[in-house]
Amino acid sequence: MGYYAQLTFGNQKRVDILVLNPENNKMIQIEVKSKQKTDFPFCKGIKGDNSFLVFVDFENKKLNGQPDFYILNEKNWIDLVEDRIQEFPDKKITRNQDNCPIWTHKSTGTPHSGMRITHENINAYESWDIIKNALK
Repeated sequence: MGYYAQLTFGNQKRVDILVLNPENNKMIQIEVKSKQKTDFPFCKGIKGDNSFLVFVDFENKKLNGQPDFYILNEKNWIDLVEDRIQEFPDKKITRNQDNCPIWTHKSTGTPHSGMRITHENINAYESWDIIKNALK
């Protein structure tokens, strides 16, 4: 696509890839989550206008098969978390300043962070256009 992409190799918390459009110097950051089984466990989300979360789904793919990709921006993530919270009306779930879901254990009061995400939760987000548009 003509962009420059640099892996962070784990040196930046919650940022796996930095992408630059050399034509206009716009830069975005991408966090990548992958899975081979039924869900993406402990997803903590994203924060910021230039942040994106890319889910890579290898479930039921052959060794040389193309995985499925799902791309969310901050607003998509917040909407997803708010929808998922509604699925658990008997649980105390909040979203912290970094848009990470926080579950409070009923009996111990211990907080747990992150949320399990399934294919069904994100199947509407298959377009790479969200990243292309952010780099325009």
